[in-house]
Amino acid sequence: MDKIKSGKIYALNLVSQKELLAYIDTISSRDVFNISFISRLPHRRMIEHFDLERVESYWLTKQQAEATIYPEVGEVFSTCKKIINNDVDLLIIEGIEWLISLHGFDNVHSMVMDLHDLVYGKKTSIIASLANDVLDDTNLNRWKLATTEWSIPNLIESDETLIEEDAPVMNEVIPGDIIEHKSSSLAYLTPILREGFSHETLRKRALQWRRMGLDVSELDTALFSSDEDKCYDIYKKVEQKVRRAIELDNRLDLLEEQGWKSDVIKLRFRIRQLTGFDEVEKRIDEII
Repeated sequence: MDKIKSGKIYALNLVSQKELLAYIDTISSRDVFNISFISRLPHRRMIEHFDLERVESYWLTKQQAEATIYPEVGEVFSTCKKIINNDVDLLIIEGIEWLISLHGFDNVHSMVMDLHDLVYGKKTSIIASLANDVLDDTNLNRWKLATTEWSIPNLIESDETLIEEDAPVMNEVIPGDIIEHKSSSLAYLTPILREGFSHETLRKRALQWRRMGLDVSELDTALFSSDEDKCYDIYKKVEQKVRRAIELDNRLDLLEEQGWKSDVIKLRFRIRQLTGFDEVEKRIDEII
């Protein structure tokens, strides 16, 4: 598994969370490895990056909900022990910086040493991600002695390419291509047809829209629903709102050129929430 051996704990110097999430998406999509992931990201954010049906995921949080872990060292260790005993191939732990801030490095280091003993000779490998710059030199050396250094292999293209600035218009357009690009951050995207619709295409579309600054939290229900027809209906409703937001945003470009920058900033914020379209349109008409 990309030079990862069973029964060992690897340390990833976390530089880019997006890169780690993209790595999880890549290896989980192969349907070869059983993967578990512990993270400070809530599930509604994880699903933007990988398929939760392929990755057993836990949210490290003080909130009480399904598939959550309270940020206590003992709670984290107990969950890791359960995962290891279930013969998962790979366990990835993110959010260690938070545990250190709550409980101190010594307690977290002891947990890692216990995990080192627990995983030895087992099927599971562990990747513990930590930004090295949060540790002083002494604790960083202790961390490196307790783990094996590892970096994400160059297997993947960043999902930044989901939005291509110069995507050409083709006779047959793949869902996700931009069919019109404009100077502001909003752009029309090719509608996803029902026959090409899936949780994966919806997840990517939600990510594209969020990167434009649009609040598409309404899609969260669809991303977790097993009823694909219902999911598609929700997607279509959100898409209609997005298209209207883009239409209004185009009109705001004209107002900005005329010097109405303060009004444009306020109105743009409003439409990116996908609310208040009628009020925004009324204000534009008043100015024009």
